[in-house]
Amino acid sequence: MSDAMPGVRAMAVLDVRGVVVAASQPSMMGVPLGGAPVFPQGAGPPRS
Repeated sequence: MSDAMPGVRAMAVLDVRGVVVAASQPSMMGVPLGGAPVFPQGAGPPRS
């Protein structure tokens, strides 16, 4: 992954509450990211 996307250091999947449920970095598991400024934008309804 780092060769294809040099600026990306980690990838994570969040549940609807913003808690990391899968990650490329094991230390990220369970971390609550729902309060991050970009989370509400991505969790909201699709833009038309």
